[in-house]
Amino acid sequence: DLFALTTSGLDNITNNDVIQVRFWFGSDGSSYSYPGWYIDDYNIYDPAPCSEPTAQPTNLALTSGYTTIDGTFDAANPAADGYLVVISTDPTLSDPADLPVDGVNYSTGDPIGDGTVVQSSSNTNFTATGLTMGTQYYFWIFSYNSTACAGINYLTTSPLNGNTTTYDCSGGTIPYSENFDGVSAPDLPVCWNIEDNSAPDDDWITSTTYDNTAPNSMYISYDGSNVLDDWAFSPGLSLTGGTTYTIEFYYRAASSSWNESLEVYYGTDQNSGSMTVQLFDDASFNHAIYQLVSVNFTPGSSDTYYFGWHAYSIANQYGIAVDDIFIYEPGPPSITSMSPDFLYEDKGKQVTITGTNLGSPTTVSIGGINGSVVSATYSSAVVDFPAGNYTNNTLTYTTAVGSGNYTYDVRTRNIIPVDASAASNDDEHQTITSAVDGLYSWYDNTVFN
Repeated sequence: DLFALTTSGLDNITNNDVIQVRFWFGSDGSSYSYPGWYIDDYNIYDPAPCSEPTAQPTNLALTSGYTTIDGTFDAANPAADGYLVVISTDPTLSDPADLPVDGVNYSTGDPIGDGTVVQSSSNTNFTATGLTMGTQYYFWIFSYNSTACAGINYLTTSPLNGNTTTYDCSGGTIPYSENFDGVSAPDLPVCWNIEDNSAPDDDWITSTTYDNTAPNSMYISYDGSNVLDDWAFSPGLSLTGGTTYTIEFYYRAASSSWNESLEVYYGTDQNSGSMTVQLFDDASFNHAIYQLVSVNFTPGSSDTYYFGWHAYSIANQYGIAVDDIFIYEPGPPSITSMSPDFLYEDKGKQVTITGTNLGSPTTVSIGGINGSVVSATYSSAVVDFPAGNYTNNTLTYTTAVGSGNYTYDVRTRNIIPVDASAASNDDEHQTITSAVDGLYSWYDNTVFN
């Protein structure tokens, strides 16, 4: 075995002190025999004073969270032994008390003037924690020398500096949307928070495997031994008491072979104890294709509200994915386009409608004939319109809030085409029977009997 060099400082020594140094060899108490240890080349000396560094670090990069800020920087050149990172809400270092003092070793949390020490080390990255949301913070980074010398020495001129503002996670506004695509998996978006009440390995994360819209969704895996009890909380949204809002999101099971459980609440803080109003609950589902949830709710008072997705599947299932969350105050529907842009009365057609406030329609009709709603979200709806005697070409889209109109192209024709290879939404009928049925719906039984 090789000798190892160890250096240790003897602090708080005054003149004429008599000191003793003791070496202690311990054992772990086992019955094994150990060969012992060796000491050689033992020296006590008075080191030279530390020299002041000649350069500060460079290229500070700051990344904000809602109560944290991460920072990275490049080491000084020529190199220094370490770096003192100071944070403050004061934008200037105008007082000499704001500067570090040579010979003083600072620890995390120590005050320096109006600032606070984040860290003192040779690391070129740091994290400031326990910060206030929506607050601007200023950073100063000082080079220092302290190795194999006496008295730490700081370079206090022209320290590296920068500033950033923490996110305000309590003042979000409506409409609010989150598709989890603005982060790199497995990170959740800024201001989202989790609460894990089961096992540490099954937290809500983002995943690229089960997205509704690429690339990410929010996802939680199963726990092999415990019932899930895991929450994911949204940022806070300022809502008005007595006003009706709509929350929409898509959810699915990771596998159709396992039954999952998911519920959604809202409340006044990002913890399960504050989640007081239930909006949605599906205690047993295994659909591996996304389904849309759309729920209207009315807060009783004006406040900042957070929304919580609670996974509570039994042990040893598979996983749950959530995507494309949208929370808004519904207004009267407004239609901007329809595709395809026409239909024949003898055939009908499935039409995609785009616009705003299209969620939860009560009726969608053209010329007095109601369509069958396949799906509807805030910005789009898919509706099947049958063959029929359309009295006009005005589409009327009605929700609980109001209605909106759109002029659509409804056509008639003298020749009814039949093509066995036609797709279901093509203009041709697939069979002669379908063509005759279409004519019957178009002209009704006053003509065809």
